[in-house]
Amino acid sequence: MGLPRRDARYHTYADYLTWPEDLRYELIDGAAYLMAPAPAPDHQDVVGELFRQAANALEGKPCRPYLAPFDVRLPKGDEADERIDTVLQPDLLAICDRARIDRRGLARRAGLGRGSAVTVDGRARPDAQACRL
Repeated sequence: MGLPRRDARYHTYADYLTWPEDLRYELIDGAAYLMAPAPAPDHQDVVGELFRQAANALEGKPCRPYLAPFDVRLPKGDEADERIDTVLQPDLLAICDRARIDRRGLARRAGLGRGSAVTVDGRARPDAQACRL
């Protein structure tokens, strides 16, 4: 059974930014899905260990691992951030282009192209590229 939808409306990142922070959502093609409550300790153990290993492997390299909550905005084209309709919060991700990080998370910046999020969270992302740490 999937997580419940917020409602049947189409949403964008502009809507997402207005929602209270005590409930977390992911946007997928404009549909807002309520994220699961705090993960179980076993899940936290696994994610914590993956983060530790990623941080160790990336030491001295341009890439850096980050943990959720961390908004990853995935535009379909050149739309402004507020019009993006897919925003994910992977448990763990690695970012190699630090210029793409802004106060809201991972962003596409003018002149840098779209790029892809590299996620390590057990969910397949059709637009994510594989990364060997």
